[in-house]
Amino acid sequence: MSVEAYPLGNVDVLKLFPPMFTFWCLLLFAAPMLKMLSITSDVSIKFWLGVGPMLLCVVPWVLIGIGALLHKARRGPCKWAIVVSLIGGGACLGGISDVVLKQAIRTGYLLGARDCEKNTEKYEIEKAWQAANHYASSCTDSGIISRCPTYREKLAQNPYWRYLREVELAYGCGGWCQPAKSLWFHRRDVGDSCSSVVSEVLLGNMQRLSSQVFTFCLSLIAGTGLFLIMLGAQHPQACRELVSG
Repeated sequence: MSVEAYPLGNVDVLKLFPPMFTFWCLLLFAAPMLKMLSITSDVSIKFWLGVGPMLLCVVPWVLIGIGALLHKARRGPCKWAIVVSLIGGGACLGGISDVVLKQAIRTGYLLGARDCEKNTEKYEIEKAWQAANHYASSCTDSGIISRCPTYREKLAQNPYWRYLREVELAYGCGGWCQPAKSLWFHRRDVGDSCSSVVSEVLLGNMQRLSSQVFTFCLSLIAGTGLFLIMLGAQHPQACRELVSG
């Protein structure tokens, strides 16, 4: 028997389901998405992976919005809205976390190596730091490179300098392959080398958070798929009536 709505008092449950499901999806994805935005906005992740992963973090919200439109078009629960919102959103966020996780591990081990081998990007950044150190020593007594009169012109010619400045500010480090004084900020003591600090961040916090998001997404996809399979097996008529697209 086809049922248009299941009344609960004066409440139409089927009409209430779409907005409640959308709201639940937003809450469900809020924590992992904010965690992923925090990861992808880190200075080192943006440098090594670009801003693409950070921009893609909003895609699950877009998919949840598409799911809401599918619910609205059907004027009730829609299986494809559930698939798009939960499985699609989980797959997208899981894919981003997987890319970030693999890059964090690869780059972390590269930067954690004791030496700066030639023909690696770590070595190229070391050469950029050496050039910055030489330039700062030749143009200012303070040792702060940004006080040099032609700093802006030199900065445009040396794209790695901007990253070196950002990691000094973010992590309180100095030097690249070897510990050294900070070139962009006043600090009394010589801290750890920036490459070693970045390696620790990538292999520690970034790897841990990315793994958490990836595990959440796998669990969400598996759980949603299992729910739809069990619903179809145990209640085929209700599944066709209530959640078929």
